[in-house]
Amino acid sequence: MPALARDDEAHRHACEVRWLAARPTDAARAEYLALVEKRRGPAAANRLRLDTWALLQSPAPLHDEFPAA
Repeated sequence: MPALARDDEAHRHACEVRWLAARPTDAARAEYLALVEKRRGPAAANRLRLDTWALLQSPAPLHDEFPAA
């Protein structure tokens, strides 16, 4: 299985951030972040947490920061 290219990883992360931000409750987000921390480690969970928080706090998400495709 080939390794992900840098652009592919950035795209996957951006999609995951948008998906997590769309969860209906903070509890649902926390549950998912706990799974990420267990499987990928605390650094991955913290990156996802910070980027999701930034997206949730922005008045209108910038599509350049988190491109759809």
